[in-house]
Amino acid sequence: MNCTHCTIVLTNKDSSPTAKIGTFDMNAQATLNISAPESGYYKGMAVFQDRRAQDTNGASSPNKFNGGGSQVISGALYFPSQAIDYTGGGTATAICTRFVARRVTFIGNSAMSNKFEKGSNCPFYSDDAIGGGRRVRLVA
Repeated sequence: MNCTHCTIVLTNKDSSPTAKIGTFDMNAQATLNISAPESGYYKGMAVFQDRRAQDTNGASSPNKFNGGGSQVISGALYFPSQAIDYTGGGTATAICTRFVARRVTFIGNSAMSNKFEKGSNCPFYSDDAIGGGRRVRLVA
């Protein structure tokens, strides 16, 4: 799948707080090349999941980026209420990618190259939002 300046939105038109929310499952050997919009409501968001999604309480995550495939993700992966499983064996390049998730689990031979350079290749994040350099923050 190739998607330039777009956001994959996982939600449900039902406004109920218990509505079933869509999930993301990238199968092994698949190819994903997505870049987030540089302006507008979903600026900087590559994949956006509605926060009404129910947590799986430690069970295997319904949101999977499976190994063996090729991924180039430019933008945020936003899963505030559910986890992301990131499985080994594939190649992934994260360009200005932020993982916002309840949990992120790296499984197997998972590897990622994150290219997060202040200003130069992050058109959808201001220089102030990046703060320079690479950062990993665990927030409880």
